[in-house]
Amino acid sequence: VSTNGDDANDGKRPANSIITIQKAIDLAISNDYNNVYVEAGIYTQGSGLSNTDDANNYAGVNIINAHNINLLGGWNSDFTAQIGYSELDSGGGSVSKHIVWVEDTTNLTIDRFVIRGGNANGADPHDDGGGIHFDSVDNSLITNCMISNNNAIIDGGGIYVEGGTSNTISGTLLDNTANHGGG
Repeated sequence: VSTNGDDANDGKRPANSIITIQKAIDLAISNDYNNVYVEAGIYTQGSGLSNTDDANNYAGVNIINAHNINLLGGWNSDFTAQIGYSELDSGGGSVSKHIVWVEDTTNLTIDRFVIRGGNANGADPHDDGGGIHFDSVDNSLITNCMISNNNAIIDGGGIYVEGGTSNTISGTLLDNTANHGGG
């Protein structure tokens, strides 16, 4: 995935990168690939993050019923080294309730992302986890990430975890807000 990518590409080589993270995840799942590489840069709604709001798409990135996926950010333009962070930002948009929604998933890694600007202000369950919402997620890792400036009207402005076991969150939580706990 690259900020200069094109969703008409297949995403299999740096020269053929795509722009939408959701498309890359869907391709990885349907083709049994484990790694999704995301170039360092800023991804906003309509420019890397999903830009629709319907019953099946309530986040900038949806990872549902996936197993053994590594979402790896911060890569240089030829994808040979991690040099920084990939930034997922609502960009002030009003479509996404969450920046990242993960559900019924095992063995997921999210590495080297800045996740900001989520606003979980919908009806249950879209009132928790403005940055990241984990629902029935097992054996997963969020590492080297900064989750900041997200909001939820109920719980977990930055991250909300419901159900699941053996998940590890390692990174920075900063300036997230919620009525019952900002974290």
